[in-house]
Amino acid sequence: MLQEEVDIGYNIFEAKQLGQRKDGNFVTRVINFIMRFSESRGEINQIDRLVTNADNGHEIDEIVLYDGYLEQANCQNKRHRFLDSGLVEFTVSRYVDGGPYDEMDVRSYFPIDGQGKIHRLCSARRFPMTEFIRLDSTDFQGCFILNIQDTVHTRNPKNAIRRQYLTSENLTYMLMEIYADDGMYPTLNTYRDTFSKKDWNLYMDADESLLPAMERHNVRVIQRQLERMKGREKEFTKEEIFEISLAG
Repeated sequence: MLQEEVDIGYNIFEAKQLGQRKDGNFVTRVINFIMRFSESRGEINQIDRLVTNADNGHEIDEIVLYDGYLEQANCQNKRHRFLDSGLVEFTVSRYVDGGPYDEMDVRSYFPIDGQGKIHRLCSARRFPMTEFIRLDSTDFQGCFILNIQDTVHTRNPKNAIRRQYLTSENLTYMLMEIYADDGMYPTLNTYRDTFSKKDWNLYMDADESLLPAMERHNVRVIQRQLERMKGREKEFTKEEIFEISLAG
C-alpha cells in the first residue's frame, strides 16, 4: 500500500492478490488494484488484472478484467473462478446493451494456453456461460436489476427490482439461444423471429442429439430448473423493490 498527501487528505494506492493457480511451468494470478482519491466526495477506482508469471517471476501476459468505479453499481458484485477446464471465469455486474436487465451479472471467459498466453473467448449469446462451461443450478444465481418508474415516491422518481435468480422467461431465452446458435429453429415458435432478426442462420429443426455433449448437458440442466420453478417462481427469484438514489 502506498499513500500520498494532497491538499485535502491522502490518495491511497493498494494492490492485492485475489487468487492464484499453478498451471504447468507458470502461475496464473488475479490482481486487484485500488486507488482511493481524496476529493470532495472521494473516488475509488478499481482495476482487476489477470496475469501469468513464469517460475522466475517474470510476467508472461496480462489482461484487464475490470476497470471502473464499482461502487456505482447497485449489485457491487465482482468475482472470479478458476475452472477445472483451465478457463478463468470473471463476473462483474454492469449494464448490458440489449440485455434483459438494466444491470446484471456478466460473465467473461479466458483460456490460457500452455505458454501462459491469455485469450478472451467471444460469444454472440446473451448468456455465454451456456457455450463455455457445464452448468449447474447455481449458475442461474446472481444479481439482476430492472429499473421501474416509481408512481409513489415523488422525491425519488425511480425504483428498481432486484432479483437473486434468473426468471423462467430468462431461462427459456437461454434455452432457445442454444438451439439458435447451433443453427436450429427454437422449439418455441415465438422465438424464431427473435433470432432470425439477429441474423442468426437457422437451417434445421431442433435436435438435441446433434448438440455438442456439453450443450446437451446444459439443455437438460435448464429444462430441470424450469420444471422446479413452475408455479414457485417467487421462491427462486427472491424479488425485492428498492429505491435508486439520484444524487445531484
